[in-house]
Amino acid sequence: MSSYYCTCASLACLECRSRTQRSVAAEAERLFKDCDRPILLTVVPQNGILKWPPTGGFELRSFSKRGREKISSCLTGPMHFLGEVDFSLNLEPSGFKCLSAHFHCITSRPLSSVELKRLKAKFRRDPSKHIYFPVKEKPIREGDLRSVGEYCCKTFYTKRSSFIAQPQNSNRNPYRDGEDQSLSAKEDAMLRLFLSENEVCDPFLSGGLKRVRTSDPAEVRLMLTTKK
Repeated sequence: MSSYYCTCASLACLECRSRTQRSVAAEAERLFKDCDRPILLTVVPQNGILKWPPTGGFELRSFSKRGREKISSCLTGPMHFLGEVDFSLNLEPSGFKCLSAHFHCITSRPLSSVELKRLKAKFRRDPSKHIYFPVKEKPIREGDLRSVGEYCCKTFYTKRSSFIAQPQNSNRNPYRDGEDQSLSAKEDAMLRLFLSENEVCDPFLSGGLKRVRTSDPAEVRLMLTTKK
């Protein structure tokens, strides 16, 4: 990397965001490689469903902080996690369109049944806001920590188009499905303008970990503060 790099630290800056993504991915690999069963945890809060086109008034740093506090309050044993707020433009079969702010986190272990129950009590299913699966866990395969870290800390955002799938098996009812698509140039520009007043690390959240000060405002360095 050149010794000269952008230091604007804006969330809308692709150069700064790319450096944040690389550092988060490297920290994910370093901090979770010795964990037996790291998990990708996705949480969709009700207050993260925003109208489209987006307008001002969304406090990203506060949203991230509240998410970290809620997740941490559900834990009954030692665990560390890191993640970020992700954004997607959601399109529903009815024509409803919204911006979804949600969390993707890597956790050092699976949540217990008690922890999952607590988490689902705080982040509830809400079909009126098109939230059908507010809490999801997915095992992380060996060797995938860096790529999952990059997924948690995206340099670009996507569009999620939902639809009602018709199963080939006649005994099964139609079910919801969806596919990710790229934002159009106009949609991407509108979203980046909406996020431009935020700093590149504002979406970051972690538990059982402490940020270490660095000279680069776009870099994330962490130290463990809790047992694995």
